[in-house]
Amino acid sequence: MNDRDLSHVEEELPEGPMVTETGGRGSVSSPEFEKPGGRPATSPGLAGGRLQSAAATVGLSRLLERFGALGILLLAIAVFSVLRPDTFPTAVNAEAILVSQGVLALLVLGLLLPLAAGEFDLSIGFVMSFCTAVVGALTAFQGWNPLAASLFTFALALAVGAANGLLIVYARINSFIATLGMGTVLAGLTNWISKGQIIGAASVQVGGAEKGLPGQLLWLGQTDVLGIGLPVIWMLIAVVVFAVVMGHTQFGRFLYAVGGGREVARLAGVPTNRLVVLAFMVSAATSCFAAFVALGLFGSAHPDVGDQYLLPAFAAAFLGATAIQPGRFNVWGSIVAIFLLAVLVTGLQQLGAPYWVSSVFNGLALIVAVGLARSREWRS
Repeated sequence: MNDRDLSHVEEELPEGPMVTETGGRGSVSSPEFEKPGGRPATSPGLAGGRLQSAAATVGLSRLLERFGALGILLLAIAVFSVLRPDTFPTAVNAEAILVSQGVLALLVLGLLLPLAAGEFDLSIGFVMSFCTAVVGALTAFQGWNPLAASLFTFALALAVGAANGLLIVYARINSFIATLGMGTVLAGLTNWISKGQIIGAASVQVGGAEKGLPGQLLWLGQTDVLGIGLPVIWMLIAVVVFAVVMGHTQFGRFLYAVGGGREVARLAGVPTNRLVVLAFMVSAATSCFAAFVALGLFGSAHPDVGDQYLLPAFAAAFLGATAIQPGRFNVWGSIVAIFLLAVLVTGLQQLGAPYWVSSVFNGLALIVAVGLARSREWRS
């Protein structure tokens, strides 16, 4: 910014009272700080103390905003551990929560990229179901090699993500409509490919013979490494990768710039269209990998497996945007949100809450998260 710009900014500064320790420009001269005789009504030390107190209040408020969700998570763990000491604070329960949320975490991490770019991807659950059906049908019905079927399915997922991105940036279709329409198409194809059946290890009749999923497809979700379920390891690896990419690379910075203002980012030289398409491709690819993990975790290919993950994924992403880095879709906030909801639901169910409590929690979490985001905009 040149000197002329700086002088222009300085001229627009408000003329209100400014508190400094010395006289001259910036000294206290407003009537609210002086008595009729010209003597200061408030000493500089007292005024400075008030400013320090206000700054401390603001700092505490920001600290609570950043780490409030994490504090609630730790408090919930402590409360349920006291209320259900025999079942909640156990290694079995902890492993069950971690493994069950591994698939959801993968979906959320992929979803963060389109959201950071200012777009919605409602097709993630449909992509997950589609990939489950395709890889299951190719191996169980057609006798494909599991690796070849997995690679082909992964390529299809990338194509779906690219199609989503192209519809949004070149056909200029709203991302909500484009991805919902694409998801509906995938839902129909999923039922056609799977024949409406749940494909298990040996549960499908093909030509009078019983066929099913090969064991090689199940290892992603059923293998333990040093006593830790493989879905947990995949989740941890993905968290680190996405945290680095979104927080410490040019790609991540550009993605947030696109979400903050696409036209401004384009004028600054950011390849906005390419970034949006790539974001949707990564989202679809992550959904496909989540499908492979779920396939092994459940031991079967469900044609509607992705339906149960769509709303929880959005709830966790939006709730995570109010934590750690408030106002921004971020990896660590989303992980805190995922396990906050999981701990609350698990704890309440162990206390006797009905099965539908998880749907209520996810819906309320999404509403509250969006409400908090809106209130933050109003305050700023």
